[in-house]
Amino acid sequence: MTFARLAVLSLLLMAGTAFADGRTPTACPQPQTPRPQYPLSALRDRMTGAVLLSVAVDACGRVTDARIVQSSDTQALDEAALEAARSWIVKSSDGTVTADGRRDMPVEFAIEGDAQQKAIKFLGWPRTHRHARYLADIDDRVDSVAHARDALGAVDEARIGAPPYDGWSGMFIATGTDAAPEFWLFPAGERFDGIAVRYRPRTEHGEPVVRTLVVCEKTETLCEAYQGFFLGGLPFR
Repeated sequence: MTFARLAVLSLLLMAGTAFADGRTPTACPQPQTPRPQYPLSALRDRMTGAVLLSVAVDACGRVTDARIVQSSDTQALDEAALEAARSWIVKSSDGTVTADGRRDMPVEFAIEGDAQQKAIKFLGWPRTHRHARYLADIDDRVDSVAHARDALGAVDEARIGAPPYDGWSGMFIATGTDAAPEFWLFPAGERFDGIAVRYRPRTEHGEPVVRTLVVCEKTETLCEAYQGFFLGGLPFR
């Protein structure tokens, strides 16, 4: 057998190996367009808006460039939309194809309803503290989220509700008494891994305040950001 035929046979065998398990070097990844993470600052201030993006995609739908066509007029929302779009793999039916071959993709930031705020009313949050001042609390006995959960022990299901932030998942738990109310927030989701918050509504010098302990297992910079967010207060209207 000539060297040329051996080379061709070798290439064919290599191709057969590559395709034997159904995968090919040119296979496109599955489409995915995850929603942007709601910026903490915008969520705290209950800012909403819509961003219209223009994205360029390759043959597989992977976004290779993203730019803003119409701003939400909120920089944090615009930046969150752009960051999310850069990881998108869009379907051929997604968005509106423009004359230059790009796609217009709308992104909406909305805070849905107030179901969580209604739920919290049944957990006994004091009406006197709906718009109280939030102050940082310190407790060396609670140094991790796991420790916080363990310290709670068994909790009556009737004292567990949804987080008071609309659209969040997780648990908001009433753990105190009428005389000394206490609440724990355990938000769920990747962005909140290693986060728990304890709220203690109190009256100090005649003023309603909420002593707030933020348990954070992230980097120092992120923990400072979460601390600032939660000290901004629960989103009661």
